[in-house]
Amino acid sequence: MATDGHGGEFVPVGPTHDAAYEPDKFAVKTILAVPAAVIVTGILAFVTTWLLFSNIFDPKINNPEPESKAAAEKNNAPLNDRLARISSDDPNAEVMQPRIEGMQRTKIYKQDGGPDITAEMTTTQPLTEGNPPRLHAEDLRPERIRELSTYGEEKSAETTRVRIPVDKAIEIAISGKLLPHAQGALPLPIDAAPDRPKESNSGHGRTPGPTPATPKKEPDKKEPDKKGEPEKK
Repeated sequence: MATDGHGGEFVPVGPTHDAAYEPDKFAVKTILAVPAAVIVTGILAFVTTWLLFSNIFDPKINNPEPESKAAAEKNNAPLNDRLARISSDDPNAEVMQPRIEGMQRTKIYKQDGGPDITAEMTTTQPLTEGNPPRLHAEDLRPERIRELSTYGEEKSAETTRVRIPVDKAIEIAISGKLLPHAQGALPLPIDAAPDRPKESNSGHGRTPGPTPATPKKEPDKKEPDKKGEPEKK
């Protein structure tokens, strides 16, 4: 006999007590209520977001008229057209200056010899010409630039220019004393001067001052020999 834990008799009751197995029943309404709540929440979130961005955050609302219509028309041009105005090697460019490396003119490339790629599969890649080169810091080292690390000769109708590596030019300039300097200035040894001007201290290192000029010694003036004069006693 089962008890209820308080000394009394426990009698199990319920729809499944007398059944030989657990009935295969489930609450359909409870299960369907979960996806229904998710769908309703999504619809409410979409409607709320659409109302906010269409009536409050829309950039076209309260957008003042541009002060310069010509500038506004230029800004409304496609990105490729705006970037094409900036160039450092095109003499006909509207803005003669180097373009920032990341500003790349692009093109939509489609499949060759087959159907056009759909909008979901179309890739936009930079143009092969007309974009600034992508350089890394190590690409700018002198030994990686041919014009700065090799010998060469450039001839024209009037002159002939000879090119030598940068290291050789520095060696010639230093050894031949071709660089102007103040009289009495001391050379600045790189290894022996820990506080020399360098990039880490923004060029504010201490440099040795000019050496004071050594006064020249005047030659000793000897009295000329007086011949024919008697010696004084």
